[in-house]
Amino acid sequence: MLQFEEYQKLTVTKIRRMLRCFTELINRRLVLDKAGIAYEQFPLLIVTIQCAGSSMQEIARITNQDKAGILRGLRALAMRGLIEFKGDPDDRRKRLVFPTRKARRLAAKIMNKVEVFERELFQGIPARELNAFFSVAGQLTDRCIDRGATNVRRYILKRG
Repeated sequence: MLQFEEYQKLTVTKIRRMLRCFTELINRRLVLDKAGIAYEQFPLLIVTIQCAGSSMQEIARITNQDKAGILRGLRALAMRGLIEFKGDPDDRRKRLVFPTRKARRLAAKIMNKVEVFERELFQGIPARELNAFFSVAGQLTDRCIDRGATNVRRYILKRG
């Protein structure tokens, strides 16, 4: 009989493996499709689009990431022509981040690809099982947040 700690390690290992596989497949599709962005950079791009004109410090706060990591990610997006840095007219030390048209088009294209991928992935799994999976995933996320996890957001399962 497995001890609780052993079972817990197995569960965490399975979740990490699932996330790695998911990310690998999405990245492969994006690379094969010449999207020019890694899946891990996509949340940064979305925040930049939704919060156009934000400073790097504000983006770091919104994404719960350190400023050095944000700067690396933003530089990568800028090199691909997806964002632009502009000076803040009120504070010359601040650089504000703006998405380009190319970024908006790419974000829409990626969202479509992710939705298609998810439909393919979930195809054949009964709705009851998917609802149970997402319910448990949501409960585990909430418990992690309640215990001090700060780099995750609560989410609500969309019904529809």
